[in-house]
Amino acid sequence: MQLRKINKQIILFGLSLFLISCADKKGSSTSETILQAVQDDPSCSRSIDLVWKSIYALDESEVLMKLSSEDVSAQIAYDFLKTWESRGIEEEQIEAFADKYSLFYSRLAEIQKRSVQGKWVKRVSLIEFESLGSGLEELELEELHLLAFEAAEELDNIRPSCELTDPLSKGRFIDELKRNNHPLVYGAKKVMMTAYQDCKLADKAPLNHKSHGVEGIAEYPEGYPDGVGSRRYILNRDLLYNTHHYYGYRPLTGRILASNNNASLCLDQKKYLMIYDYGGKPATSTKANSSLNMFRNAVTAASPDLGTDCSGFVFSALASAGLKLNPDKKMVASHVYMIGANNLRTPDSQYNSIVYMPCLQKVSMNKQSNLQSGDIISTRYHTVIVGRVGSDPLGIKKAANKNRCSKISYKDFDYDLYHSDPGKGAIGIHHITSYGHLRHSSGMRKGLEALAQKICANSLKNKSTLSRLNKDHKISIVRHKNTPECKGPEVSLTAETCLSECD
Repeated sequence: MQLRKINKQIILFGLSLFLISCADKKGSSTSETILQAVQDDPSCSRSIDLVWKSIYALDESEVLMKLSSEDVSAQIAYDFLKTWESRGIEEEQIEAFADKYSLFYSRLAEIQKRSVQGKWVKRVSLIEFESLGSGLEELELEELHLLAFEAAEELDNIRPSCELTDPLSKGRFIDELKRNNHPLVYGAKKVMMTAYQDCKLADKAPLNHKSHGVEGIAEYPEGYPDGVGSRRYILNRDLLYNTHHYYGYRPLTGRILASNNNASLCLDQKKYLMIYDYGGKPATSTKANSSLNMFRNAVTAASPDLGTDCSGFVFSALASAGLKLNPDKKMVASHVYMIGANNLRTPDSQYNSIVYMPCLQKVSMNKQSNLQSGDIISTRYHTVIVGRVGSDPLGIKKAANKNRCSKISYKDFDYDLYHSDPGKGAIGIHHITSYGHLRHSSGMRKGLEALAQKICANSLKNKSTLSRLNKDHKISIVRHKNTPECKGPEVSLTAETCLSECD
């Protein structure tokens, strides 16, 4: 094993010497440039900035070199291993970054050859490419931006720790979001803001029963193979953008806003429009440190367009908040494909080790203590995250005091929620009041009404009620334990660096 590793490094060393000898003598090698950008970074720059900084520092001869992505990857892996071998960084992590960065570099080199009059553009960015009229296709711009983000995510895993004199000078917005919200609500907000590439949505009021539905989405005649869900697609992108509550439309004024494509760290919203996608999940891989990528379609998707379903959203919120499902298992992004609404309804089922989720627990409820922020409400076919709760979220106190438990209705409820569903024109991920949601969701409405009535009736007998119904209305409310053994590292979201715009 040791001999194999030595031979590998000898090969990489020889290859890197060959590659460097091919470069312009006045310029450094690609890998040395990115390595220097990371090492000489006293300001603790974001990784996405460093990826672009390494390109800015190159000269024309290097970018236009006819190197394969495999050659670039080998050179980067060798230089990083040589420099960081004493820091205890896993070789696989360095190779993962080398692979992602080399794909970005090689694609950029191909595109650069078609730049204006063949000139080298020193300040490379998507906006500058567009303004220079380089002839780039829209899909090429999207691909280039995503490759840069994916390289930055791998770089985050291997960068040295950054010492800050002011701990709030980096990530102030995220820190405040964590302090002011239940951990799962923090995760839900982070997923939603990342999906829409807009950090200002954190404090946006929830939609309600009067909020209009988005337009521009259509359904295919044939449904999803399971016979339950529908298959949707974007029929008119401009119409969807201009009527969407989280894109161009603002209900307070009804005015149309410009796209956010001038935000330096954010993807262009118009190019990554989200809808509700039955069976849709964020794309990911089986690698231990893989991110959840809402800007690539997963194989489970019913739609050719981007979007996620209810369980994909709830899982992403749990994972991005560092909330484990099982204290004995690391939270892995690829498990998003294993978890459905019914699994979240019955997290204590042990028939499958992957979906056994003891960190989620049923709770005893009474008129004084029932629904709380961060709870997960699930039926067989839908799951949501509870956001804000009022003083009497299920109307139990009021009904018990008047001995009218059997009359509790969803109209008495006072909470809001985060979820992804086909409501509001198939908007997908959104924040809405309980009344706005339940008036069009009969399964969850009937289940919650029955559960609230049962809790109320038992409270009159000084009895608590377990937060699950299994007979007529299959519904449950579970709560994350939020204990040290049920917490872990936050799973990253592709392009979540956009949220730094609010720092």
